[in-house]
Amino acid sequence: MPVPAIVPHMNVHGEAIPMNEPVSAIPGNIVKTFTYGNSTVHICDDYMVKTPEENQKIWDEYNRIARAIWRAAAERSELVQAYYAAETEEEKEALVPALLEAGWRVVKK
Repeated sequence: MPVPAIVPHMNVHGEAIPMNEPVSAIPGNIVKTFTYGNSTVHICDDYMVKTPEENQKIWDEYNRIARAIWRAAAERSELVQAYYAAETEEEKEALVPALLEAGWRVVKK
């Protein structure tokens, strides 16, 4: 049975501000602050200082990435559906390399 491969958890993706920094050190115009337990989230409205063309480029990039993610998810889903639809063990075994390449781990029952 195919199951998602274990991906190591990463706490920080990209640039992070150390927790001991004062709020004044956070770049951007903070418009709202939320506190959840020991965590504080600052919402900035910096996108407003961009031109409409810059905002459109951001949305275009966002849409390009989202389409790629959906396409990859659909391909992975098709592989799993084909695996479960296979009527013989030989058909299932033929799909195992593609499942492994797509990031799935195949566990025998």
